[in-house]
Amino acid sequence: MTLGTMDKNAPTPLYHQLYVMLRDGIRSGVYPAGSSLPSERALMRMNDVSRITTQRAVAQLETEGYVLRRQGSGSYVADKLPPGAINASMQAVIDNVVAIGATTEGRIVEIANVLPDTAVRLALALRGGAKVQRSVHTRSRDGAYIGLFTACVPLDIGRRISPQDIEAKPMLLLLEAIGVQPTWASQAIGVELADAHSARLLDIARGDPLVRLQRVVYDKQDRPVEHLVALYRGDRYEYRTVLRRDSAWEIE
Repeated sequence: MTLGTMDKNAPTPLYHQLYVMLRDGIRSGVYPAGSSLPSERALMRMNDVSRITTQRAVAQLETEGYVLRRQGSGSYVADKLPPGAINASMQAVIDNVVAIGATTEGRIVEIANVLPDTAVRLALALRGGAKVQRSVHTRSRDGAYIGLFTACVPLDIGRRISPQDIEAKPMLLLLEAIGVQPTWASQAIGVELADAHSARLLDIARGDPLVRLQRVVYDKQDRPVEHLVALYRGDRYEYRTVLRRDSAWEIE
């Protein structure tokens, strides 16, 4: 059974396309808990991809807890899938970003086309050797810094975004302005201590607490289009949200 169409001309690597197809098949019940995935050879034939592509896709599913590999008998869907995250509206995320952008001023610290580190390359599902536009900027309110933002976008997107754009508008709005539609995102929020670099840029002491938000944004084709790490001053940032049991969250 095929779950979708592989696009060999898309900038997203084939292994990531196959991973998304299989992951969505598991989530939707096409491959129920405990059932076996098609064999490596069958996946290669069904999707016209190489053994390496197939192995990488299944390895990512295994890393994320969707499948278990049994020596000599193939891959099986895990009996218990990874815990469901709290689901919130993408529009709510955009509204929050817009509100911050409307009340703050941006200043570019650096911007360059670079080879990303491994974490960013995997998050953006880039082929080896592919570069990103990496921008670092601060935002301030009433003359006081509130956050430091490091955004990486694939180079075909970054070429259409200037430093002046980044200072003027949040990246999510810039993506929409050039025809890229942010459709969903995965994000995590934690805490870290300021190092010498972030402390200097945010005008705080080394070791002061920072709220760390990491987000990967996807378009409607499930292509990752932005990797963001935002470091907010703990004394100047508060994250608020409204949760409704009937629509705003799902717990598995």
